[in-house]
Amino acid sequence: MKNFITILIIGLIGVTSLIFSEVQYPPEILKILSEKLTPIQIKLLILINPTILIIMSTIVGTLTLGKTELVIFKTKKDLLENLKLNIILGVLLGVFIVIFSLIYQKINPNEFEILSNKTSIHIITKLLYGGISEEIIFRFGVMTFISFLILKIKDKNSTFIYVISILTSSVLFSLSHLPILFQAVSTPSISSIIYIILGNFIPGCVYGFLFWKQSLINSIITHIITHISSIILLATLSLLS
Repeated sequence: MKNFITILIIGLIGVTSLIFSEVQYPPEILKILSEKLTPIQIKLLILINPTILIIMSTIVGTLTLGKTELVIFKTKKDLLENLKLNIILGVLLGVFIVIFSLIYQKINPNEFEILSNKTSIHIITKLLYGGISEEIIFRFGVMTFISFLILKIKDKNSTFIYVISILTSSVLFSLSHLPILFQAVSTPSISSIIYIILGNFIPGCVYGFLFWKQSLINSIITHIITHISSIILLATLSLLS
């Protein structure tokens, strides 16, 4: 019960950080919303679905985690021993994201500019929602549940179970970012779709692996470090250009 409450609270804190980011609704939808709701109410709309997902993921993860090899947290000693690796992986993933973004910018400069201008994700949102809430939804919720389902069929822990759950949860994780693309670009090109999917699938696999081999806390730390390192690197490149 203690774990359930803790995860739910930090997950919801991450969700509330979404209010710092700007959401671009299609003009026709924004017009309808503006006629019925105040600007603050429109902004709060973005919190509904993530809140539901956090609650569901926390419930599902709590109920199924004990049937798998996955854990929320091991020991302080394990956390400190793995911290260096988490930081290194987070930095490497941050570098990957920046390089991948630069490649995409060269391939499709027009859609890159549109996507950059129409998606304003605040640093607080990236760290709290991206780093914490997404890990609770896709690792603690989805990955744990998939592992649990496969275990029900195989009835024996094996590498296969966790590889499948990592890949599946990472696919869903990457697909969950597509609505942002389609809100910004009405008919995005294949290169933009690949950019969004691959750019999130690879980090998702790393976070999933860390959840399996270490703990949920380690995957959260790595995810947060990824955002911090990519933000710093992009800011540095911007100053140098």
